[in-house]
Amino acid sequence: MWKWAVVLLVAALLFPYCLERTQEKGYDFPIYYRAGQGDISPDFNRGAYVYSHKTAPIFGPLSRLPYPLAFGVFYVATWASLIALYRRLGSRLRAFPVLGASCAIIGGGAAFIILRCGNVTGMLAILVTTPVGAVLAMCVKPYLGAFVLLHAAIICARSTAPKIPSSQGESDLLG
Repeated sequence: MWKWAVVLLVAALLFPYCLERTQEKGYDFPIYYRAGQGDISPDFNRGAYVYSHKTAPIFGPLSRLPYPLAFGVFYVATWASLIALYRRLGSRLRAFPVLGASCAIIGGGAAFIILRCGNVTGMLAILVTTPVGAVLAMCVKPYLGAFVLLHAAIICARSTAPKIPSSQGESDLLG
């Protein structure tokens, strides 16, 4: 229970900083916000919408809210996605402690950048919990290809793991 209290406290303490940072820098969430209002101009001085114009309507509902409230909804959804990602991958990564620690360190740094900028990667994070989802997320953000490699390592390990007899039938080392 205390872990969730710490997570909520950190999220609450970071929110004003992240909100101010997005408004000051004008990239990532402000660009999505304007795209939801139909502004997908390629003006790189204000920050260009670099995704397909077909994705802009996804941000329409948020763009109808006042900016701070819209960012708050996006921020909470990003935290929820990142928490779900870590919970789901956490059980899988225990079998690979070095890989798990590497993903936690890299992912933790990336998570802070995502939250600080209001980046869409947090929404893609939940996709990387499945092999097919990781490939789809990689199509939008190539660096998420690291999760494709993680899934490949897990699949290879499962196919080569020795079978252990148990009272509930055979099982591999990875569960």
